[in-house]
Amino acid sequence: MARATFTENYIPRISFNSDYGIEHPINEPYVNSLASWLMERIKRAAQPYHKKHPGVSDNGKKGKVVTITMDELKQKIRDTKGVSPDGVPIYFGPTTLMSNPNRAIKLGLMTDDENQRKPSADRIVSEIKEYSNNNVQIGTKKYNLGKSDSKVSTITNPSVKIQVGKVNITLDNCSPQYLAAYTQSLAA
Repeated sequence: MARATFTENYIPRISFNSDYGIEHPINEPYVNSLASWLMERIKRAAQPYHKKHPGVSDNGKKGKVVTITMDELKQKIRDTKGVSPDGVPIYFGPTTLMSNPNRAIKLGLMTDDENQRKPSADRIVSEIKEYSNNNVQIGTKKYNLGKSDSKVSTITNPSVKIQVGKVNITLDNCSPQYLAAYTQSLAA
């Protein structure tokens, strides 16, 4: 998909009317446009890794299944009432700008905060490799990315016990980075 070229004088063909909620019928053309844009992103994200990254060899892993329909996706957008699951307002900007946020920010048509709050289709349970009506929610880009970051960096038990030979070591309240560096130093 070619990125749209726009200038600082860009005027969107279809825009969100902020005088009304996303669920209001006046915003239906925008919801249709946003749903198409999100569906393209879902389909790209669902592809196997080697299809998303040219030059990477096929490792035989399949992509994710997409069973959510456009009508279901439109309803999910409306159901947000403009708020992400974490309570942050979703930025409903022109899809052309959201597709190329670096250029939009450079031209002053979008802020970094708006880019972080743009809509994102998120699998509720990441272990389920399917974008289905029951496993998709609409949130902000920051919420979606933050959700995955928190899974990586959270230690559920702040006290870690390690046994090296006959020595028992307890690390209290250590960060994931410290724990990784410490265990790596033990292996050396």
